[in-house]
Amino acid sequence: MPRFFILLFIALAANGQEQKRVAILNTEDNGEPELEYTDLLYLTDRLREIALKTLPENKYFVMTTQSIIDKLGTRDNARKVCKEAQCLAEIGRKVSADYVGQARLGRFGGNFTISMELYHSAGGNLIGSFTGNAKDVFGLLDIINENAPSMFSGMPSSKAQPASVAVSAPIPAPAALSLSPSFDCAKASTPSEKAICSNADLAELDNRLAKAYSKARLTCEKDVKKEQREWLKDMSSCSSNIQCLKNSYTSRIQELENCW
Repeated sequence: MPRFFILLFIALAANGQEQKRVAILNTEDNGEPELEYTDLLYLTDRLREIALKTLPENKYFVMTTQSIIDKLGTRDNARKVCKEAQCLAEIGRKVSADYVGQARLGRFGGNFTISMELYHSAGGNLIGSFTGNAKDVFGLLDIINENAPSMFSGMPSSKAQPASVAVSAPIPAPAALSLSPSFDCAKASTPSEKAICSNADLAELDNRLAKAYSKARLTCEKDVKKEQREWLKDMSSCSSNIQCLKNSYTSRIQELENCW
């Protein structure tokens, strides 16, 4: 067989190994009183962050919140589906994910409880899980930090493989990691702007906020433009603190969407 066709076959075989999609659904709190939405969002973000750091990029693609919502329709419908589905694997199939996981909180003996499960969507097999209890949200975060890395490490072929000799153009990074915000990052000058340009989740939130702001200016009776200027000042005070920026964006998006 000519050398050209051998190299072509090797290249096609390597590129044919598509990334497996991993969906980490928003953390649900089944206890009373429920945790603040921003706290639940932070726990979910931490799980995704650990998945991104643990799983090799050439084998796995961790879906963002927006990409999951896009598969299920509106945000309200996404929440409805997540609550009504008989099992996580069913939701995984709905969002076209190969693997799906979710943390659920409860209460026992006055403490918070957490149960995290990770399933193979097609077969419905449980491939990883952990549980724990804590007095507060910081304790829940400690449980995630301690157990999530080993859970994701236990996924099939999750160990990074040695780099092989290149026979084709480099495989591009996942789209979620190269997502651009609504503004030109080449002109980013403040710490907050630079942080947004370097974080895929923040870039996604910035795009969502831009769309919500444009719609709110047409439908909201409040002085949306004035409120937006005030919010920008408050947001800038977060500097490069990623979680502070996420909380600020999430809160502002909810305010704008409440005007629709």
